[in-house]
Amino acid sequence: MSTSSSCDDLRSFIAYLQEHSKREYLQINDPLKGDWQLAAINQTLVSKMRMPVIEFTDVEHTNMPVVQNVCASLNRIAKSKGWTVPELEERLAQAYDNLIAPAVLNDGPVRENTVQGGDVDLSLLPAIRYTESETHPYISAAHVVARDPISGSLNISFHRLMICGKNQLALYATPAGHLDRIHKHNIANGEDTPIAVFIGASPLWSLGALAAGGLALDEMEVIGGLCGSALPVVKGLHDEQLLIPANAELVLEGSLSKSDATPEGPYGEAFGYVSEVADRPLFIVQSLSHRNDPIFQDIIPAQLEHLTMTGVAVQVHLQKSLLEQFSCVNRVFLPTAMTAYIAVSTDIKDASAHDIMTTILKEQRFVKHVVMFDDSVDISNAKQTQNAISVQVQADRDVLTLPDQLGNELDPSETKGRTTKWGIDASSYGKYSEAPKKNKLPTGLEETMDIKGIIDRALGK
Repeated sequence: MSTSSSCDDLRSFIAYLQEHSKREYLQINDPLKGDWQLAAINQTLVSKMRMPVIEFTDVEHTNMPVVQNVCASLNRIAKSKGWTVPELEERLAQAYDNLIAPAVLNDGPVRENTVQGGDVDLSLLPAIRYTESETHPYISAAHVVARDPISGSLNISFHRLMICGKNQLALYATPAGHLDRIHKHNIANGEDTPIAVFIGASPLWSLGALAAGGLALDEMEVIGGLCGSALPVVKGLHDEQLLIPANAELVLEGSLSKSDATPEGPYGEAFGYVSEVADRPLFIVQSLSHRNDPIFQDIIPAQLEHLTMTGVAVQVHLQKSLLEQFSCVNRVFLPTAMTAYIAVSTDIKDASAHDIMTTILKEQRFVKHVVMFDDSVDISNAKQTQNAISVQVQADRDVLTLPDQLGNELDPSETKGRTTKWGIDASSYGKYSEAPKKNKLPTGLEETMDIKGIIDRALGK
């Protein structure tokens, strides 16, 4: 049983690396435990500045190989499709305006094996823990599909799931996030929330699923737009309005309970801090379907993959939305969690620096800190950005603070989900009648000198 699509799947991505980019793929065949050992190997590789896709073929208590770092490198993802990173980012930006509906199939590889009801047993899955804090195994690369009851659109979002029973998981949904809003709407109407959780995805699916926008935006259609063709899907077994990628590795289907909750946590979160224990909705799994010889995809919290995945989605959406509001915005870059750097053209004055920063901080929930720079600054260059902050900023004039804003619960400095956001105007935007002149050599000087030859001769080459 097979399907074909330019959307590909996890297996085709791995096959590409094995054939064309062997340094980007590492297979580990030693027997290992899911408790901490996988995370330790991953962390060791990161410390050596390596982030290959890792496949662990022999993990205790499961027949499934575990794959990590699938989305850790945008360059790797782009190369697998014959694109550059800028082309990948541009295709993601264009996908919002070129939505392609999924293609519904009668069957697909994800349905090659199915168990339902009392036969569901989550102990067959890899039992993975990432830090000394977790008391239960977690699923960290879960794509959760839910239907917005108001717009009818399908929403895909990433959520951590703690395995707490034979067929039960505790699901953490970001407060006021899309899934949280869907679930609370259903609770208000006395209803459970049907969901499908698929694991094992093409990196393009994951980038499309992270598309930033309103609940009416259907991420299945964004994935199609990014791939350039309809995503093959199958209908849910328990709610036919839910759609699941036909080539996913496995899918858990059931409902988030309207009334039952269970303690979830602690968990070593993406920002590097341990979350506290709190009651979360209970996900009752009614069926488990998977491909033959399924591959279990995993994400190590607080490693580069988290920032890469969320960063490019927020970056692309933020740049697109800002350009629609402010023509002076030239580029957006996310150097680290919750921080956005914005490059602006000093020749265009369509809003004040404080207005631009306030818009970003109020509209972008996961941006806590924004810094504005001239477009002559390479905002991905730490030396240039730090220099601009040093020489362009007067704190009493150029620092903006917005207290009592909605936070994201992942930031340990928050108080009851509220946070103070701030912006720094490190640009010359609107500050001078004539911009300060910067040091530079005469134009064309390098063409009159053999600089490389001079240096090579000095080095004895």
